[in-house]
Amino acid sequence: MSSDELHKLEDAIKNNVIKGASGVTRAALTALKIKAHSLRMENVENFVMNIEEYGDYLCKLRPSMACVRNAVMIAIGNLKRYVKADTSLEDAVKFLSQECDRLIDASKKALESIANNLYKLVNEGDKILTHSYSTTVINALAKIHERKRFSVVSTESRPSFEGLETARLLADKGIPVTVIIDAAIGTFMKDIDKVVIGADAILADYSIVNKVGSFPIALTAREYDIPVIVVAESLKKHEGTEIELEEREPSELLPKDLANKGVNARNPFFEVVPSKYLSYIVTEGGIIKL
Repeated sequence: MSSDELHKLEDAIKNNVIKGASGVTRAALTALKIKAHSLRMENVENFVMNIEEYGDYLCKLRPSMACVRNAVMIAIGNLKRYVKADTSLEDAVKFLSQECDRLIDASKKALESIANNLYKLVNEGDKILTHSYSTTVINALAKIHERKRFSVVSTESRPSFEGLETARLLADKGIPVTVIIDAAIGTFMKDIDKVVIGADAILADYSIVNKVGSFPIALTAREYDIPVIVVAESLKKHEGTEIELEEREPSELLPKDLANKGVNARNPFFEVVPSKYLSYIVTEGGIIKL
């Protein structure tokens, strides 16, 4: 892959072209692998130093996605432990490449285990509400639908409309899907059996970070005593209770004529959902009841 193609991959990571934290994480690991093969270093020490700098750059592209930082830091940390005084540059590059492949494979395998765990919480005939785009949610619901029948209500997930892509992919799997506007959750929640959403980070207190709009969904579900289930790889765990929340450009919301009049806009992309509004967190390791 050329440097131009690598830059395109980096832009796709940064600008939400690649959707879902798991997909973004795999893309970041792919970028790290490509960078390792493209570096022309005189010795292994300089290689490790440059890889660390590039890894930090990748993490800053999506600071709200704990799994990106965790995966990149695991790969680089294992590289640093592997490298010894007599390690060749070629061997170091090969090791890092294999580590990236291993982590990508582990991420894919985690999806299957998560689907099996979520299966235990989904009942025949359920009407499930989901929000935004989560590779983990889509994969799990598609797998479960092979054995249990249910329907899905998907929010649009403005302003990027990730929920429409979620609806398309679920419909392709034969799942009945209804799309609603984000503001209509109060109208439709009374008919929902379960809320199933993904997470971009699981904080130390089991609060989660997810696409903006997740918090009001959880609040509304609480009003109707509807369980909120979070599905996510354990790689998304964050050691702290705070994380940087990304905010997108106002231009995604604001027409030029309003901007020209001095009207401002705020466009947060992620928000925290406190753990007290969540019922379960489902990972590849099992089900955590909150």
